[in-house]
Amino acid sequence: MKNIRDAIIIVLLASVLGIAINLVRNAISGGGLAWNTAWTDNRKISAAIDIPPSYQPGDSLLSLNDAYNLYTKNEAIFIDAREPVDYDDGHIKGAINFPFEHWDDYWAKIKPTLNPDKEIIAYCGGLDCELSLFMARQLKELGYPKSYIFFGGWPKWKEADMPSETSQPEKNVTDISGTVVPIVLAAYILIMIVMAIVRKGSLSDSKLIFISRLILGGLFIYASYDKIFNPLSFAGIIHNYRLVGPNLINIPAIILPWIEFIAGALLIVGYKPRSADLVIGGMLIMYIFMLAITAHRGINISCGCFSTAAGVKSNLILRIIEDVGMLLVSLHIFIFYKARWRSKGFE
Repeated sequence: MKNIRDAIIIVLLASVLGIAINLVRNAISGGGLAWNTAWTDNRKISAAIDIPPSYQPGDSLLSLNDAYNLYTKNEAIFIDAREPVDYDDGHIKGAINFPFEHWDDYWAKIKPTLNPDKEIIAYCGGLDCELSLFMARQLKELGYPKSYIFFGGWPKWKEADMPSETSQPEKNVTDISGTVVPIVLAAYILIMIVMAIVRKGSLSDSKLIFISRLILGGLFIYASYDKIFNPLSFAGIIHNYRLVGPNLINIPAIILPWIEFIAGALLIVGYKPRSADLVIGGMLIMYIFMLAITAHRGINISCGCFSTAAGVKSNLILRIIEDVGMLLVSLHIFIFYKARWRSKGFE
């Protein structure tokens, strides 16, 4: 119970520190967040319908909002009418590539995937591309009456940060989370497993526990750095998860980085390490839960794990595995740590 009490105190003190520093930032330079107001979402899903130049009565048009609603309900087949090279660069997640200008080459392969009783949404390269219009008309003539045109197409979908994917490696900014962290964690956990097998009781070795504290605490301090200095960008990442309303976005963007920093620092210096580790373990469980929900919903975003930079996309499944690895290190510390300085308050 004492560890839980101290963990709560750590969270509260770090939260107060984060709010205080944010207030100072606002007073000095306006660089903080308005913690008591709603996050402003400038990327609302548009309900406006774009009209193609060649529109004819009978063409069934959808707005971005219409298309996304059908997407989230899994009630439609999305067809990308662009060339394969454009499709490979990025497309609506789960969409079928059916280049309209190569109809004869693709139709035999595409036809078995279509269902006349299901909505079919054709899209292409946006307002300068009418291939989706021609695609939907052709499909209607062939007996697919629920063929629709999302004329805003890939540009509008991408701009709104809707679920998407590519058919080739991302050409985005990368961060430490994508390379170094998984390698270090995998190697370290493997070493611990080997040591546990070879020498009984090795997991309680003080040197090994210190290394665990150093790795986990260092990772959390590093993770907090970019978020502390870029709170607005971090708030945008929290928004992209679409797990909380706009009124609940700024507060975690202000306090979470400081909880990460304080808990990581306490874990390294060895003051209340089990309580600090409890905070870190709780945060990791929360992060795993958030990432799992987001991955299940097919939202392709930056996880905000170690960077708030624009353009950083994350393999969310790999990030979940990464967090599970850190959680194992956290459990190692919590279970096997034995304080040597109880009389001095280090426990």
